[in-house]
Amino acid sequence: MLTIKIKPDKGMVDQAGNYPVFLYAYFNGQRFKHSTGEKCSQKQWDKERELASNIVYH
Repeated sequence: MLTIKIKPDKGMVDQAGNYPVFLYAYFNGQRFKHSTGEKCSQKQWDKERELASNIVYH
């Protein structure tokens, strides 16, 4: 079964306090991690919906 999650990587905070957002795909016990190219602050991240709110996209 394929499972996809989108979440910030809190171990990679930048000087402005923003986290890069990654797409994680899990399949047959393997994990694939891909950067979305977007960043958000912890305050902007909605864990339940796996979305960032009030974010300005580049």
